[in-house]
Amino acid sequence: MVTAATTGTRRRVGSAARIWLLAGSLAAFVFLVYVGTLRDSGTRFGPTQLPWWVVAALFFAAELCLVHVHFRREAHSFSMSELPLLLALLFASPGVLLAAQLLGTTIALVKRRQSPMKVAFNVAQFSFSATLAILTFRLFAVGLSDLGPRAWLAGAAAALVYATSNVLCVLVAIALCEGRFQFGRLHLVLSMSFIGAVTNVSLALAAATVFRYEPAATWLLVVPAAGMYVAYRAYNSEREKHESLEFLYHSTRILNETPEFDQAVLTLLTQARTMFRAETAIIALVPDGEGGPVLRSTVSADGEVTLMQPADVGSMSWVLDRFATGEPTMLLKGPVDTGPAEFMGDNGLRNAMVAALRGETRVVGFIVLGNRLGDVTSFDHEDVRLFETLANHASIALENGRLGQSLAQLQELERKLKHQAFHDPLTGLANRLLFSERVTDAVERSGRHHQICSVLFIDLDDFKTVNDTLGHAAGDQLLVAVAQRLLGCLRPGDTGARLGGDEFAVLLENVAGPEDAARVAARVTHSLRLPVQVAGQAVHVRASV
Repeated sequence: MVTAATTGTRRRVGSAARIWLLAGSLAAFVFLVYVGTLRDSGTRFGPTQLPWWVVAALFFAAELCLVHVHFRREAHSFSMSELPLLLALLFASPGVLLAAQLLGTTIALVKRRQSPMKVAFNVAQFSFSATLAILTFRLFAVGLSDLGPRAWLAGAAAALVYATSNVLCVLVAIALCEGRFQFGRLHLVLSMSFIGAVTNVSLALAAATVFRYEPAATWLLVVPAAGMYVAYRAYNSEREKHESLEFLYHSTRILNETPEFDQAVLTLLTQARTMFRAETAIIALVPDGEGGPVLRSTVSADGEVTLMQPADVGSMSWVLDRFATGEPTMLLKGPVDTGPAEFMGDNGLRNAMVAALRGETRVVGFIVLGNRLGDVTSFDHEDVRLFETLANHASIALENGRLGQSLAQLQELERKLKHQAFHDPLTGLANRLLFSERVTDAVERSGRHHQICSVLFIDLDDFKTVNDTLGHAAGDQLLVAVAQRLLGCLRPGDTGARLGGDEFAVLLENVAGPEDAARVAARVTHSLRLPVQVAGQAVHVRASV
C-alpha cells in the first residue's frame, strides 16, 4: 500500500529531478553560446571599463536587496539586476559580465539561505537570461561606438528580454513542479516585471551616462541609492508590523465568531500557513488529557485537508512532555535529537515552529507550522515571537467559552468514530472485529469461572436470489430486518453480529448447556420464517444455524 506521505515524497523527488534537469539545460545553453559566439567579444563603449569586482558587487547588492510590492493580494519580488546588467553590457566584456554575475548572485543567494537546488536553478536562469540579453544587445547595437539614443534603445531591449526570460523560466519551473503552466498569472507577472525593468533601465542609463563622460562623478549616485535603500527598509518594516497586527486580529475573530469549531480551525490553519509562508499547518488537540488519542487537523501545500482525525500519540508525546514543563514554543531546524527527529519524520517536516495551546489547568494541544517556503528556507526568532502570540490568542479565545464546548464535541466525535470502527454500518450490529474480541474475552471468563459460552453462526438461504431479482437496495432492507429480528431473540447481555454479506453470528454467555443454545437457534429460525416486507413485496427468508 502506498501512503499519502510516500506519494508526496515521490512527487517532491520527481519535481526536484525536473528542476535540476532544467537548470542543467540552461547552464549548457550558456556554455555553448559563450564558447561559440561570445568568448572573443570585447567592451562596446568607451575607454573606461568596469572592473569585474565592481560588476560582481553590483549583482550581489541587487540580489540581496529585493523590493517586495503587494498588488491585488499578491506579493511580487523584484531585484535591480537590470542595472548592473546594462552597465556591464556597455562597459564590460561578455565574459566579465557572465563571470561577475555568476559570482555575485551565487554569494547573494547563499546568504539568503536558499536551498542548493534553488541556488543552482536561479544562477542558471540568471546566466541564461543574461546570455539572451547580450545577444539582443549585440543585434541592436551593430555599428555603434558611442553612447547615444540608439545605444539606449539597444540596452532597453536587452533589459526587457532579460526580465521576460527570468519570468518565463520561473513559471516553467513552477509548471514542472505542479504539472500545469499558470497562464492566468502570465499577464500580471509580465506587466509587473516590465514596470520594474523600465525603472531599472532608466536608472542604469543615467548612471552609464555619468560614468561615460564624467567617471569621477559616479560616486554621487551612491547618495540617492542609499536613501532609496533606507526608505525601502523602513517601509518594509512598517508593512510587516501592520500585516502581523492584522493577522492576529483576524485570527482572534475567526476563533470567537465562527460557529463551527472545525471550520474555525480550518480557517485559522489556512491563514497561518499563508502568513508564515509554511508548507504544512497542524493543530493537535487532546480532549481528555489522559493519554488518549490526539485529534489532529492538517492543511498542506497540495490542498489536502484533514479535520479532527484521531491519531496515536506516538511521537507527539515528546511535544506534550516538553510543553508540560512550561516551555511556550519550540523552533526545530537543523540536526535534532531522537525525540524531535521522530516527530519531524512522522509529520514530514524539515523545519518547524511548535507552540502550546494552554487551558486553565493543562496543555490542551499544540499548533505546528512546518517547511518554510520561499527564498528563506527556515523560520527565525521573529517568526517564533509572532507565532507564540498567535498561540496565546488562540488559547484565550478557546478558553473564553469555546474550549469546554469544543472538547465536548471532540469527545463525542471520538465516541462516534470508535462506534463506527466496531459496528456494521448497515445493521448497527457488532462487526467481525468486535465479535472476535468479545468471543476471546468470553472464552477467558468461561475458563476462570467454569461457565459455558456458545456461538451460533447464521447464514441466510437464497439471499443472492433477492439481490438478483429485487436489487441491492432491497437486499439491504432485508438484512436490516433480519438484524432487528435477531436482536429480538437475544438476552440483553448477548452479542449479535454481522460478519459480512448474509452471514450473522451470536455470542451467548453463561448458558446452562448446549440445549440453551439450541433453544435460541430455534427462536431465530422461527422468527425469520415470518415474511419480510421488502420493496413492496413479502419476502420469505430461511436461515441455517
